Amino acid sequence: VENWSPIEFFAGNYDGQGHSINNLRVYKAVEEKSDDYIFRSGFVAKNAGTIKNLTIKNAIMHCEVDEDYKMTSTAMLGGIAGWNEGIIDYCTVENSTIYLKFSDQDNDRKLYGYCAGLVGRLADKAKIRYSTVKNCDIDIHTPTKTNAGDTNYANASAIVAKCTGSVEYCL
Repeated sequence: VENWSPIEFFAGNYDGQGHSINNLRVYKAVEEKSDDYIFRSGFVAKNAGTIKNLTIKNAIMHCEVDEDYKMTSTAMLGGIAGWNEGIIDYCTVENSTIYLKFSDQDNDRKLYGYCAGLVGRLADKAKIRYSTVKNCDIDIHTPTKTNAGDTNYANASAIVAKCTGSVEYCL
């Protein structure tokens, strides 16, 4: 699927019934020069429902945040969801590349980047269960410090990059 536009907000029930989505391509350049900014991307940008029994294979998700960073910026990228406050069960992401980049422009505010195979950020009471990430290249790039010398935060991980919810039986 070339030039996939992530589902911005999903609150239903999606059962992939064991099927695969192959060659998903997400190329997103974000240019935002306003107040506090939150960017989410993946198969689904923000999940508040249930996604289960789905495999994503051979995906390339490349998202670049290119802005002046006038205010705090947060970016979340995951193979299934950028932000999850719902349930993800029995999902797999395999043979995929997931890459999040903040530009090296001057930045005045803190940057927070979360990039992972399944979910960029997992919210309170959200769940990921029985899910797998196989043979994936997951990377994040962010300038080390702000102009004021504050340290920016970047985390890349296989399953979830920032977690306040529950992860059970995942590989």
